Amino acid sequence: MMRVDLTAIHNLMAKFYGSREMNMYTFAERKHFIKPKEIKLLFDYKEDCNLEIERLTRRLSRYIWDCNNFFVIIKNDKIEVTIVFYIKRKQSDYDFEFSEN
Repeated sequence: MMRVDLTAIHNLMAKFYGSREMNMYTFAERKHFIKPKEIKLLFDYKEDCNLEIERLTRRLSRYIWDCNNFFVIIKNDKIEVTIVFYIKRKQSDYDFEFSEN
């Protein structure tokens, strides 16, 4: 995989946030199923832990390399970490019109 240490991330979440469950979802195209475009990690956490998004993002950045972007969301009493490896190129249309202003 693209340089994501899942074991270290799971140990980090268990140590600091009391996580006992991790679910991983990957999104990949049919022709490049070995290289996923995106990974979504879902963790549960204890309600009494001190949860700061900035600190968690800084801790996770030690174990996630060579990705385009990653972000952390808290929803439905779960911590969701989304790692984006590849963004499909979008065709840009540049419309230059040469006229007098």
